[in-house]
Amino acid sequence: MATRGLSPRTILRVYRVLLGVLAQAVRSGIIASNPADRVTAPKARTDNPNVWGVDEVRVFIDAIKAHPLREFFKLAVYTGLRRSELAGLKWREVHIEERFLSVITVRTIVDGRGILESEPKTPRSRRRASFGPGAATEFLRMKDRQEIQRSNGGKAWRDTRYVFTDSLGAPISPEAPTRAFKRVVQDLELPYLPLKNLRHTHATLLLLEGTNMKVVSERLGHSNIGITADNYNHVLPELDREAANTLDHRLEA
Repeated sequence: MATRGLSPRTILRVYRVLLGVLAQAVRSGIIASNPADRVTAPKARTDNPNVWGVDEVRVFIDAIKAHPLREFFKLAVYTGLRRSELAGLKWREVHIEERFLSVITVRTIVDGRGILESEPKTPRSRRRASFGPGAATEFLRMKDRQEIQRSNGGKAWRDTRYVFTDSLGAPISPEAPTRAFKRVVQDLELPYLPLKNLRHTHATLLLLEGTNMKVVSERLGHSNIGITADNYNHVLPELDREAANTLDHRLEA
């Protein structure tokens, strides 16, 4: 798996699943001992993701005001959804007045098979996520624009019901935002990030604002809170200092 380019964390997860399966085989009397017990567990290297701070996000948002994919980029920051989840989002899953959306469908690029629509990869990835007034404004803007495009497109308009579409209603390719984001960031005097790190930026900013780790984990669709803690352990020292200062302030008040 390492030679195929899989990450150390993925390899460790596979090892743990295999260890558990073989342990169950021992308990069921299928095998006498667990051969995985004699294997040294692979080490998962945790690389802290590069993220933007609040000021850098504001510079970015100001720079994309006229960009055709501005809503895609902004909602990646506001909601923490994956690229595939945003690309697969349909209007029936967006509840603007109640300010929440449901992640039910993803659109991904699969080598040799093109773009595929499917359910999220894990049960926890299929989730509900709230959004604030800023995201609600973006959704309303897109709805209005699609109505104009529908009218202008006439019989050529495709009523696919996707949130992110081209001028004739066809869903955008999941790869299009990645390419466009790279070009935008290269033209700005900001630390370079890949598109997926807008999701990490979302999570990091929430944690620094004091949002409970469990809530962040649920928003991101992680299978367990341990994954969230591993991915964002770089935030923990700052949270630790903040917690100590908060307690000190309350006790000394």
